[in-house]
Amino acid sequence: MAGYVGSFIEKFAAERAALRIKGVKAVAEEIKVQLSPEIEIDDDAIAAAVIDRIAWDVSVPRDAIKAMVEKGWVTLTGKVYWQYQKKAAELDVRGLRGVVGVTSQIDIKPQLDVSNVSHEIMRALNRSWFFDPHTIKSPRTMEKLS
Repeated sequence: MAGYVGSFIEKFAAERAALRIKGVKAVAEEIKVQLSPEIEIDDDAIAAAVIDRIAWDVSVPRDAIKAMVEKGWVTLTGKVYWQYQKKAAELDVRGLRGVVGVTSQIDIKPQLDVSNVSHEIMRALNRSWFFDPHTIKSPRTMEKLS
């Protein structure tokens, strides 16, 4: 698949459409985003638009994402807690005027709530028909018994 499109969102749509064709397992694409002269926007303006768009998206944690723009190519970095937050940030940027490509280097770092782990394990075990809570001892209880 090769050719030129007027925006990155068009390129992304073409890639997705090609992958939806029955039997297609991979796509070798050489689609170039070729902005018309009246659409070309400098990197500073694109960077400001990226930060503004992400700041307005309630799906993305505040101040979690940083962006770098070089010749219209946006690289996103940062850490979020969930996959949907990463996808939301990527989607926010794809459709911006002047963007010719997006690289996402956003990491997903789940938040762990260790304060409730014991309770959640016991709750899960109680759903099992063969569970007898009297047969389970914590390491601290075992130390006291010995």
